Amino acid sequence: MAVQETIVLKQVHRQKDPEFIKALNEVRIGKLSVGTINYFNSLQRSIGNTLVPILYPIRKFVDEYNQEQLRQLPGIEYNYPSKNVEGKVDCFNVPQNITLKVGAQVMLMKNKSPTLVNGSVGRVIDFVEDFSPTTSTANRQQKPNSKPEEKPEMVPLVKFSNNETCRISRYAYTVEDRCKPMLRLLPVTHTHITIF
Repeated sequence: MAVQETIVLKQVHRQKDPEFIKALNEVRIGKLSVGTINYFNSLQRSIGNTLVPILYPIRKFVDEYNQEQLRQLPGIEYNYPSKNVEGKVDCFNVPQNITLKVGAQVMLMKNKSPTLVNGSVGRVIDFVEDFSPTTSTANRQQKPNSKPEEKPEMVPLVKFSNNETCRISRYAYTVEDRCKPMLRLLPVTHTHITIF
């Protein structure tokens, strides 16, 4: 069944600034006045040391660009492959292997706190030992005749755009399914690029 009449919405509910509403209406119809162009230009601001996203339509191009950006950074690479894989794992929306260096720009893929959430952007500033309860062996007692305890993993220390600094430990991703696959991954991805 097709709609037989046209309805025109005239009242703006989400915006209160009349200058902004006028500018948005001009953009909508495709005829921008000099005043509106000046208004939009006045909104320009510095984004600090955050890289401007580049849009690519295919994940392969995103990965290639991110790898090139990583290669240009000086320093030691730290590689984080997935751990504890059980069953099929292609259903997770996080990289199953990520390589990082100091200076790499990253984005959180899960909420860590009320102020560090999925999508928060930051830069790796160091690599530190991970003493989180899920990865550390420091609090376990060593059993007789057992192998020596492994050293804690070195994980990225990230300074986020809100100036918070956080150690990024591996996180156990699971899917409620018959096979219940689980991956222990870093909950970050490179963020030089946003996929369109």
